[in-house]
Amino acid sequence: MNTRLYTPESHALAAICNEWYITFGSLTLIVVASLYVSPLWMPLIELVLAVLLALFGPSHKLTLERPCGRLNRIAIYTLILTGLISFGINVAYKTEFVHHFFDIETLNTSIPYISSLVVFPICTFITAFELLPVVRQRHIQHCYLHNGYNPRHPMLGRIVHATYKSLEFKLLYICLFISIVDWCYYFLCYNNSSINRSDSFFFFVIPATIYVWSIVYVRHSYSTLTLSNGRIVQAVNAEPTEGTMAVTDSAIVRFLVVHHDCLLLDVSETAMTECAVDTPLIEIKTHSYEGDTEIAKNDFEHRTGISDFTIKKLYASEYPIHRNKVYHFLVDISPKANVDILPGTWMPLNAIDSMMKSGLLAPALSDEIFRVYTIAMAWKTFDSHGRRRYPIRNYRPTFRLEDIHKWDVDYEDSQWLRVAKHNQDSPFWFIKKFFWSPANRQPK
Repeated sequence: MNTRLYTPESHALAAICNEWYITFGSLTLIVVASLYVSPLWMPLIELVLAVLLALFGPSHKLTLERPCGRLNRIAIYTLILTGLISFGINVAYKTEFVHHFFDIETLNTSIPYISSLVVFPICTFITAFELLPVVRQRHIQHCYLHNGYNPRHPMLGRIVHATYKSLEFKLLYICLFISIVDWCYYFLCYNNSSINRSDSFFFFVIPATIYVWSIVYVRHSYSTLTLSNGRIVQAVNAEPTEGTMAVTDSAIVRFLVVHHDCLLLDVSETAMTECAVDTPLIEIKTHSYEGDTEIAKNDFEHRTGISDFTIKKLYASEYPIHRNKVYHFLVDISPKANVDILPGTWMPLNAIDSMMKSGLLAPALSDEIFRVYTIAMAWKTFDSHGRRRYPIRNYRPTFRLEDIHKWDVDYEDSQWLRVAKHNQDSPFWFIKKFFWSPANRQPK
């Protein structure tokens, strides 16, 4: 039985897809329900549904492992505004205030409004507003993923925010399309005497059909994502089964073992087939373990029988869903040591880079390599303020596996990830440096 860590990316992708089904489905439900429910009751139904989405809808509770519910937020605001506008129209009809603006003979009090003509234009407006860079960035900053990435799971933030942005644009185009079609039909063909078969087709059937199509489209287009580094993320709702044991309430010790500028990896046929190439040396300890380096050293020596090595704690991370703590250690084995007894295969850096681009690495190993490489290169290129260490623009120092243990850099300090993003080589740094300084840094 294999022991694997919980992968937040695939669950986040599945959660966002489910969020689309529920939120866009709620808007479609309101439109379809208005065909059978009296307009007098629709505002109450819309407001109640908004409250239900806020209390029990997708991402109503934010944690480090959940998306931040931007589609749910759009649906809630749309339903609230729709309810208020619908209520206002009902009041205008009941008080005969509407007679000041329209000829009474052209009005039909039994059909004061058509929900489709209200819901989708409002959703179009709110979605466009949410997509404004200033609004979107403000929401990201209030989300548990800070400034486009989560320091503990570098890829998770990119996947979540990119997927949300893509689906928000899809929602904008769909709602805009339905709004244009329905309002054009309303002005050109609609007769206010009653809802006939043609009216039902445009105001109710078309939105419902588009929603059903969107389910198929989202399921097909967002069930698998290929990242720029070649890694493939699949949307998965269920917890790992099928020969995989989920680790909970534990401390997990991961050893990245280096020897002769190569990294020890499990590249067995099974690992390659499942895109789960990883370090073969992982220890599961009790939750009380706090990352003591001496204990980790003894564990590695006891398991491998090798004593001629140096060990260094890189950083620690947490997986709140399964309440695990993960400690990442670098083990540099002496060139003279006998490594034939170790399980796995020694892979050079270029082979690792190729496997990462092909999506063959396990998410945990991919995140480790991303963090170590990004922080090390930022530390070698810039100081803690983001200024160049060398007077060469876009200078890229060498990166060698056998040198990692020699570098005096704190891989726990997530601010080096920020330096890698905002530095003297990045555009408009001369402006950004006044808004980002050590005093304004986020805590570790």
